[in-house]
Amino acid sequence: MTAGALLRTTRRRHGLTQRQLAIRARTSQAAISRIERDLVSPAVATLAELLRLMNEELVLEARESRRTLGPPVTHGELDPAPILRMLEQHAVDFVVVGGLAGMAHGSRYPTDDTDVAYDRSRENLERLASALRELEATPRGGRPGLSFALDSIRLANGSNFTFDTQFGPLHIHGDPAGAPRYGSLREQATEAAIFGVRVRVASLDHLIAMREAAGRPRDLLAASEYRVISDELRRPQPDAGP
Repeated sequence: MTAGALLRTTRRRHGLTQRQLAIRARTSQAAISRIERDLVSPAVATLAELLRLMNEELVLEARESRRTLGPPVTHGELDPAPILRMLEQHAVDFVVVGGLAGMAHGSRYPTDDTDVAYDRSRENLERLASALRELEATPRGGRPGLSFALDSIRLANGSNFTFDTQFGPLHIHGDPAGAPRYGSLREQATEAAIFGVRVRVASLDHLIAMREAAGRPRDLLAASEYRVISDELRRPQPDAGP
């Protein structure tokens, strides 16, 4: 059974319309419709959250030593949940950007790293540095054994950093190319559950601008997909009913 068929069957069993489920999930009916028609493959965490809103639990079966449902959500050793939880536990002011943010909006493209934009106030830099230390973050490409003082002063002297952590690569962006100032990025962000962690996620319009600013073929492909998703979300659709 596909993710779309599972969601549709469960919704109908609970006597909900797409619009009613969308209201519970704080999303649009169009987004629910796209999932149910298998036009997009939701992240496992997104599907689990939608089922949870209907008092159902998603149970995945192990397949070839890897838990999967549809296309893989991430590549390599990436485990975003502990990274996002650590940032939340330290009260870091951040917004998820990059591939994870795209997936939260329904993108099919997987990712192999965690990207976040962050507020550069002194207090937030201190909280961010503390979280990075607990994540045992080290600069990507640094020489083994090279001393690196991971503190707010070092972060203040830079802007964009790439770290290796025990849970996969983490990119922090103080000034993401194509994005507005952090205040605007945060103001227009939406809330979403990523692997069970509720976080702020950059808007599709800002993600498109960032992808286009990066300019690589894969970024332009992702930007094109984001435009399709954005157009469908904005297009009024009649309620499909039970």
